[in-house]
Amino acid sequence: IAHYEGAANTHLMQMENARTLEDAFAVAHRAGTPAQNLVVGDRHGNIGYTLLGPVPARFGHSGILPASWSDGSRGWSGRLLPPGLPVIINPPQDRLWSANARIVSGDWLQNVGFGNYALAGRQHQVRERMMALESADEDDLFAIQLDDEALFLARWRALMLEHFANHTDSSLAAALDKVERWEGRAVPESIGYRVVRRFRSHVTMRVISGLTEPLQDYLGERFPWYSRTVEGPAWRLVNERPAHLLPPGYDDWNALVDAAMADVIAEISSNGGLEKFTWGAYAELRIDHPLSSFVPALAWLTDPPVRQASGEFSNMPRIAAGSWGASERMVVSPGREENGIFQMPSGQSGHPLSPYYNKGHENWVRGTKTPFLPGEAKWILEFQPDDS
Repeated sequence: IAHYEGAANTHLMQMENARTLEDAFAVAHRAGTPAQNLVVGDRHGNIGYTLLGPVPARFGHSGILPASWSDGSRGWSGRLLPPGLPVIINPPQDRLWSANARIVSGDWLQNVGFGNYALAGRQHQVRERMMALESADEDDLFAIQLDDEALFLARWRALMLEHFANHTDSSLAAALDKVERWEGRAVPESIGYRVVRRFRSHVTMRVISGLTEPLQDYLGERFPWYSRTVEGPAWRLVNERPAHLLPPGYDDWNALVDAAMADVIAEISSNGGLEKFTWGAYAELRIDHPLSSFVPALAWLTDPPVRQASGEFSNMPRIAAGSWGASERMVVSPGREENGIFQMPSGQSGHPLSPYYNKGHENWVRGTKTPFLPGEAKWILEFQPDDS
């Protein structure tokens, strides 16, 4: 797409002058940026959703599978625009949410494609929190961004506890006790959360790796081990347990679940025991400056301190784990900017010796509110032409 006329331009800068929903959508449909979900609200109380950036208008094929364009019967014909492009304005529920997941169905989905959408766990949780609010202010919406409740993993926890309810293996007792008494949140001190999360990972891996073994042999290193869509089929298989789809190497589905839990127990042992098997130890925040990747000796100067924080890599509103996190948290109501909230990892300055370098990073880690509007200017840098 980037090589097509109009795919890259500076039209997005005109968003600064948009005053209404219609203004913003007009900019979005001309902007030359990578395609993104766009949710907009204006001071008149209107809210809307569309896609920002160019989406090609396909003809002759769906785009799901590779297809030759050589005979001219398939290809792209310009840029997709409404009504072919999704546009939602003032929906009946008076709320809009995105969370990088799939938004539309039907003809719109056929038009925009079946790309690598985020799994809907985070989107679902955001929706549930928003629908529970009769009205909302900045604090309410900021709280949703900091929501670290483990709704997505709750069913995997229930599966684990039910499956091992009558276990006789003493090596499982301590781990299951942590799961039984878990915090239900992705917090640094939680052992139960990490146990459940790793249980899900090992069950899923054993299910999918067994069923895709012929494809693995064919593709070798090119086999796509990571897929955001694997949750659905893996969960259905481990619950319905069809005998004809049992991966090879197991007597029954119970044996597969037992083997996955044995993987977790082995992982606990290799990480120093159960008390050290915390979520914080697994998901330490390591936000590195690009320079330190090439010159590690400068990491002390360029990189924020390593921290253990609440949050996940995905599947809940609060994203903060490993080298991954929300690029900003922002809540602002048009016309009420003085009440707005803004957070950003790292900081506004790119100079490691500046007093503002990494300023605000700790607030992002801890979830401490910081104002949306800038404070009083303390320094001013002026550029003046040479009179000569």
